[in-house]
Amino acid sequence: MTFQTVPGLRRQELGLSASPTLDSWQGAPDNRWVFRNVEETVPSARVSHLPASMTASPRDLEVLAAVPGLEARLEDTYTDALVVEQAGRVVAEYYAPGFGPDQTHLLMSVSKSLCAIVVGALCDEGLIDPGRMLQSYLPALRGSAYGDATVEQLMDMTAAADYSEDYDDPDSEVQLQDRAGGLRPARPGIRPTPTSSSRGSRAAGSTARCSSTARPRRMRWAGSSRR
Repeated sequence: MTFQTVPGLRRQELGLSASPTLDSWQGAPDNRWVFRNVEETVPSARVSHLPASMTASPRDLEVLAAVPGLEARLEDTYTDALVVEQAGRVVAEYYAPGFGPDQTHLLMSVSKSLCAIVVGALCDEGLIDPGRMLQSYLPALRGSAYGDATVEQLMDMTAAADYSEDYDDPDSEVQLQDRAGGLRPARPGIRPTPTSSSRGSRAAGSTARCSSTARPRRMRWAGSSRR
């Protein structure tokens, strides 16, 4: 008799025939499972959210009825969740089958927004000067491509860096960074670190290569889909 675990059955419902690996978890169809269960694959930490008693009751998409075929679009694009707020209150919510408001989800680049909110608050309090170079706050980045960029340039994402985010290219910087951080398996015979760095001016059109070295495994943040 063959026994299957509940996670195994749920993976089958999403079209997965085997457990995701470090090589496969960022691509379809494995990412459909891992993005909802990232702590099973890579080191993760939960981001807290408001307790249910402080949030509005779940709502459907009726308020967005004017958007033609919205629910079909969400399904076609493999959207796991959509939450719409107005004046600080949730006015519409959508959750894919098998997913819900109390489950965690991989944040990916949402982490940049959370960081920007914190830095913006610190700027308002006068604790950070957006016109100062980052290296004045983080001396360890002095000499890197980001050290002589201002805080404002980094928050606006206008600091020049020669960095390829092609997830399908094994030689791209994003894959090298993932391998250095343990989010992808190391390639035989190749050190999991990007190439040497070269700094350039911040003038229009200039670039600077972002340098990275091997470091402890970085964390992927898994946050609740509700606030």
